[in-house]
Amino acid sequence: MQWQQYGITLQKIRYTDIEMVRRWRNKPDIKRYMEFQTHITPAMQAKWFDKIDNHNNYFFIILHKKEAVGLISTFNINYKEGTANAGIFVWAKSALATQVPVWAVLAMLDFDFYVLGLKKTYIKVLSTNRRAIIYNKNLGYELLAHQEKQDFQHYVLHKTNYFNKADKLRKVSAKLQGSGALLSFQVAQHPKLQALVQLISPKVLAQVPIALQLRNSLAIT
Repeated sequence: MQWQQYGITLQKIRYTDIEMVRRWRNKPDIKRYMEFQTHITPAMQAKWFDKIDNHNNYFFIILHKKEAVGLISTFNINYKEGTANAGIFVWAKSALATQVPVWAVLAMLDFDFYVLGLKKTYIKVLSTNRRAIIYNKNLGYELLAHQEKQDFQHYVLHKTNYFNKADKLRKVSAKLQGSGALLSFQVAQHPKLQALVQLISPKVLAQVPIALQLRNSLAIT
């Protein structure tokens, strides 16, 4: 399946992608920002994929101009509570100094709040990663209580806070990259996602310039 918005394509990770992701995830300049520091083996990566390849976890390869530049995720989803964890890492240096990571995060959060119907997402950020902290606060993330002395600090983003704080950024991104969004998936492979999409009301879609379409018979490979 794919979610396309703000000039970015988020493509759900496939088994054929996991070795590429593993190699980048093990790079020192990526790993230094991660809480899990152990070298990841092919067997560990395959076991991880088996665990996350379901409706409770959405890990997407970030594609910009057809180039894979990073990984973004919404995982450990609790649909009853409307909560999930989120994360991103970008490995392509050509994308790091651009707006590509911003567009990818906006696309992911719009997917989380509009399509999945979540109410809030949680992230963990290394306390010394000031750039990431400032960026996430601009999106509306708030530091949870008793996190000041933690190496990896927990933040929460409420849906309403995201739309209030990031509204200007979303409008600028839509103006630069286009305002439409396209969700493409094969219903047979994602029946629960189809059920969620059917719950999206016209009133909700009218709140933002999103043109949501379904290619019910198209298999995205």
